[in-house]
Amino acid sequence: MSRPELVLPPIGFGGHLVDLLFDVGPSSAGEVITFQEIVAWQRVTGVRLDAWEAETLRRLSHAYLAEIVEAKDPDRPAPYRDTPPPPPAEVASKLEAMFDRLAAQDAKKGLGPKPAPEVSPQARRRRSPEGDAPASRVRG
Repeated sequence: MSRPELVLPPIGFGGHLVDLLFDVGPSSAGEVITFQEIVAWQRVTGVRLDAWEAETLRRLSHAYLAEIVEAKDPDRPAPYRDTPPPPPAEVASKLEAMFDRLAAQDAKKGLGPKPAPEVSPQARRRRSPEGDAPASRVRG
């Protein structure tokens, strides 16, 4: 089973550290990565980190693990949002208003759904109780 691609918000200065975190591994057996693991990764890859970068990787590892625990709450907003998402009723209201505007624009252009044709009272009487076929064709 494939995993969804991790989509992160844009990161300014230090964004390369997030890439390095996932190269090293954001955690080790569910624990914060150790300096020993970072040193071993540096030896294998040939990447040299400054002390502040290694410390930042550990802090990012800690934040990653904390987020995994907190993200289990389905009502928790995404960690990169400054404000919580709007309530579902507000979203539904805005979507309905948007579709109403689109329908009005389509109507001005002569597009969109056509009104149902009027059915005469005689045709209604000829319909079966289910409304599927004329009564004269329904066999009992």
